[in-house]
Amino acid sequence: MKMNLTQMKSFLTFDLPLETRYIGTTFTTTHHQLKVAYPGWTLRATRQKLLARYWFWNVLMHFVILYSLAVVLTLPFNTHLNQFYLAAVVTVGAISFTIITITQYGPRFFSDFLPKLETITAEFEARQNELLKGQLQIGLKNQIVREYEKLGFVLDQISSQRERLDTLQTEMPKCRREQLHTFSLVLIYYAFYKSAGLKGLQVNDKTARQLMKLLGKDQGGIKDNLQLILGKKQELSQRNRTEIQNRFNDVYAFFEELGFSEGISLLKNMESKFRE
Repeated sequence: MKMNLTQMKSFLTFDLPLETRYIGTTFTTTHHQLKVAYPGWTLRATRQKLLARYWFWNVLMHFVILYSLAVVLTLPFNTHLNQFYLAAVVTVGAISFTIITITQYGPRFFSDFLPKLETITAEFEARQNELLKGQLQIGLKNQIVREYEKLGFVLDQISSQRERLDTLQTEMPKCRREQLHTFSLVLIYYAFYKSAGLKGLQVNDKTARQLMKLLGKDQGGIKDNLQLILGKKQELSQRNRTEIQNRFNDVYAFFEELGFSEGISLLKNMESKFRE
């Protein structure tokens, strides 16, 4: 991080490393840089970075600069520059660093730098949590909107299906009223069967099952009507005779619309079977 003249002066007095703004800027810059390089980088890791920076950069650099200035300023007054002088410089430097660390760097670290760093870390984490919360809320709102759109589509489909069902429920009774009775349908099949010159129509489950597939009527009802048509003459009540006569009339009307006179003739011969 580059320093201007004011920051250099503040660094020499060891005020810069303890400034809240400086710590915050360094923390933010360091965290964003490392977050880009390592997506899983955490705030705790950045905190450790700044702790290391305090001791291994700020403290050491500050002491080296000050001690180097002191050595340079005293050089003109030293006439004996030999190995003993160098040893003395190193020894005095080590002793001085220990004393300054105990009296200045250490106390200022624990009483000033560390509390500020903890506060900045907590504030940064809170801002991140708020940002994440906002993003989650936006994402949740968008998801809710999409779900409502899907729900609206489903409701439209349900409404459409309901309308179709209502239409079918309205039309089905009409279709049922228009559809011929089972006896009439079996009569029509019988007439076509005979007019085609086919033989072997029998009253059994197989025939009833085949006609059930064709006519869409109950197999038992079809078999009973086959028995009435193909079987022996049965004793019927007046009500049943009237009902059967109506069914014959329905078939006659149907054949007249088709122009199927042969079928009408076939049924006329059979109709006498159901008269008294």
